[in-house]
Amino acid sequence: MIANNKILKTLFIAAMTLLLVIPMGNFVIADSIGEQQKGKTYVKDAKSSNSIPLDRDRVREIDSALNRGDLSTTEKEQLQDELNQIEKDLMQWFAENRDPVKEEIAREKQALLEDILRGDSGSNEERKLLRAIPITTLGYDYVDNTLEITIDPEKFNASNVAKYIADIRTVIGDKVDLTVSPTGYITSTACSDRNSFCDEPEGGMEYGVNSDVCTIGFRATLNGNVGFVTAGHCLDGQEEEDVDMPVFGTVIGTVTAELYEVGQTVNCDCGFVTTDDEVVDMSDNIFGTQNPNSIGTVSLGNQVQMSGSQSGVQTGYVTDTGVSFFNTDDSFITNHVEASYASTGGDSGAPVINGNIQLVGIHTHRNQEGTIGYFEKEATIRDSEDGLGITWDF
Repeated sequence: MIANNKILKTLFIAAMTLLLVIPMGNFVIADSIGEQQKGKTYVKDAKSSNSIPLDRDRVREIDSALNRGDLSTTEKEQLQDELNQIEKDLMQWFAENRDPVKEEIAREKQALLEDILRGDSGSNEERKLLRAIPITTLGYDYVDNTLEITIDPEKFNASNVAKYIADIRTVIGDKVDLTVSPTGYITSTACSDRNSFCDEPEGGMEYGVNSDVCTIGFRATLNGNVGFVTAGHCLDGQEEEDVDMPVFGTVIGTVTAELYEVGQTVNCDCGFVTTDDEVVDMSDNIFGTQNPNSIGTVSLGNQVQMSGSQSGVQTGYVTDTGVSFFNTDDSFITNHVEASYASTGGDSGAPVINGNIQLVGIHTHRNQEGTIGYFEKEATIRDSEDGLGITWDF
């Protein structure tokens, strides 16, 4: 038995060493020989959502064309039909490729890791072990139906990855399939004619707090006060501070509540600004899109649109409904939706709607390239335990 363990260890190290000399496109390490009940480990050279069959460039071409304003009704209908077909094809791919049993097991392990990282469970040794790994995201790999853990690309090499896998397996065990891939730390996105003053500000427009700029989310009421929801990190440490529109111009309200703290676990990256009704009358419109008609939900493959003060209206598709990640300020952000829309600095707080013109959340983060967006679920923002406990003003 001891000899077998040595052989397995030798084979494992040898397999990892190969990563130095061959591409890592979809390298599979068998965790056992002849024991099929044990999970496989996949080492990939990019996050698995990149392999989901979705022509992101074409989606952005269509989105840009639809927002030019010089198309005929027929041309707009044709482009929208193409988007609808993309959504249909993507949802069909998810339906055909998805393994609910494996996803349930993987999500259980994801929740376990999140609890340990936030300090809610686990031993000190387990917390120390996980915190020593430069984890950037925790989610699900819908390509191979595995728990996916992404690592800082700067630390993603053969010797490090071998150790990270061993340490992760120490915590989650060997009964779940695992994917390890490189992805950078997620970046907060702080904030046309979206940056001019108007007496009826709406979602998607720019505002400022001290030296920070962000995007107005959507009209809501908190404790009887009318205002708007936005990203919490935009308002961190700014309670009772003035909110200006355009940036650092006319004061339109004050920061009333924010749920965010640098370097801590963040269950709701959300905040609330109470508007001054003597200066502005907060609108329930969203800039550049149709007005949402109700609250909605999102599923894998659903089309969504983000209306950011800098990026404008951006269309994408949902690629994960339960991803958690480390922000560049070392905050651990939980339970976000990942989607393929583009965004940039200044878009944080922007409203996100689904293809049925329903409000589904608030944009908060992006990947380093700005090609993947992350948004806070509207249900989390409404929840009085983990969120703000607001009422949307439809």
